[in-house]
Amino acid sequence: MIKSRGNARCTDGSRYPMPEITCKAGVNDVATCTARYGDHAAIPLTFKKIGA
Repeated sequence: MIKSRGNARCTDGSRYPMPEITCKAGVNDVATCTARYGDHAAIPLTFKKIGA
């Protein structure tokens, strides 16, 4: 579980809360993750490794 302690800051200076992220092992070594903002519905999330 990933819990952010801060807000995301956009290039225009606005700030938004970060979601709580939960992952579990999936097939083919790919994690199945969801992001949740408080009690709102879970949103599917994908992390992709770039580079070495």
